[in-house]
Amino acid sequence: GGLTITGTTSINTTGTSNTSLGNATGTVTLTGATGSTFVFNGVTVDVTEFNRLDGKDAALVDTNDAVNTAITGTGILASGSISTGFGSILTGNTITGTVLNGTTGINTGASAGTQRIDASGNLVNIGNLTSTGALTVATAANGNIVLNANGTGILDVQDNATFAGTMTVTGAITRWGLVLLTLVQPTLRP
Repeated sequence: GGLTITGTTSINTTGTSNTSLGNATGTVTLTGATGSTFVFNGVTVDVTEFNRLDGKDAALVDTNDAVNTAITGTGILASGSISTGFGSILTGNTITGTVLNGTTGINTGASAGTQRIDASGNLVNIGNLTSTGALTVATAANGNIVLNANGTGILDVQDNATFAGTMTVTGAITRWGLVLLTLVQPTLRP
């Protein structure tokens, strides 16, 4: 048979004994109005919070709560931002986008890596520059291009070189092999 109770009803609200409702084979349906709540161990769960669970099949994150666990399977994050104090983003995959803003520089390599571009845009700690086509180094506003071999190195040009402008040498020139110079015939005046 069944039991029907009408009116305001309390069950075991003042006792210390356990309360059980339902069994392993029958269904249990609890029906209540908008203001209905569940209170477990002093924590209240209301109807709004239960509605968040309706139709969900994955772990949920309440943005009002402090979450200090891994979030997996989120799909594409299409809005919002990652702010100060977020921590490291660890991935073995490629990160793509239109702008990568490294406020103190860009590093490569394991762990913290080695800085390759500093905050001013300078290349630092670079090994070799390799180009499959023409390599152009230019400056804005007629700036100088300085090749610094750190005092003990050399500038080694292994192929033909063309200097379209004036070449000024302020130090010694050491020659290996044949050097061909084109001399301009001076104009003689009486």
